[in-house]
Amino acid sequence: MSRVSIGLASLGMAFNLLLWSVPALVAASNVGQLVAPSAPNLAEQLPGTGQQKSLQDALIGPMGAEAEAMQVAGAAIQDPYTPHLSERANTSGTRVLQAVQDYVKAFEKLTNKPLPRFSS
Repeated sequence: MSRVSIGLASLGMAFNLLLWSVPALVAASNVGQLVAPSAPNLAEQLPGTGQQKSLQDALIGPMGAEAEAMQVAGAAIQDPYTPHLSERANTSGTRVLQAVQDYVKAFEKLTNKPLPRFSS
């Protein structure tokens, strides 16, 4: 019985860590902009897109792009009439798409197998 309790407690702690890690990443990406509002955000500081990346570097890209998209969503929730919000949303959406494409290319390069393509 104690193994089940320890297993469930470990699972709960892992789930709790997962839930708190995403807001911590978003908060960490905002710290630089609190100190200097003209500073680039996390997604802009990451390595440029289009170049060949390792799988680890390519995995960081979607996290930074997602943090930027969450910043835009937060700005929209706080004030839906924020100027240039639609342009920021389009830019962050494009960054997310490019980051995911870079990750897929890095994965395909590592495994030497193409992933299936889905038509929209």
